Amino acid sequence: MRLYLSSQGLGDSSERLLAMLPDEPRAAVIANAMDPYGERGVDEEIETLSSIGVEGTELDLRESSDIEGFDLLWVRGGNVFALRHAMAVHGTDRKIVDLLRRDAIAYAGYSAGPAVLSPTLRGLDLCDPPSDLSGEAIFEGLGVLDFVFVPHSGLAEMDPVVAYLRRERVPHRTFRDGDVLVIDG
Repeated sequence: MRLYLSSQGLGDSSERLLAMLPDEPRAAVIANAMDPYGERGVDEEIETLSSIGVEGTELDLRESSDIEGFDLLWVRGGNVFALRHAMAVHGTDRKIVDLLRRDAIAYAGYSAGPAVLSPTLRGLDLCDPPSDLSGEAIFEGLGVLDFVFVPHSGLAEMDPVVAYLRRERVPHRTFRDGDVLVIDG
């Protein structure tokens, strides 16, 4: 399994991301976490990836679940519940888990992108309102990680999330902006 999970943006270890990928890698840029907010920022994400030598192409999970053929899924931040919903629409959530378990694709991203890999999204609703969705919120994460990934540690908006997870004794790890969790193998 190859994961490059950042709290914010590309993080401080982009060379470690590149080390996981083949020459001339192709990435599906998934920006569905921004669906509730209008502007998705896909061009900026593609530009960021291009700056490190990765070719990015937008993949809107509301329209397609075709993630095969990419070397990398780059999943940007935003609302974790919007992202989770979009992953469930065409069964992309199950495909992602299967491809990761077979090490057939690398997964990278920041904020909501890594958080959706958690076993549960409970507690994250204290910073990402599920009410921003038109449909029912899914509180079950993909379960790729065995702890809740808590981005943006140190920001006041994340304090209630951490307090909830501690109180409920939910395994979690906090990450400050710039921090990156790398799992390679």
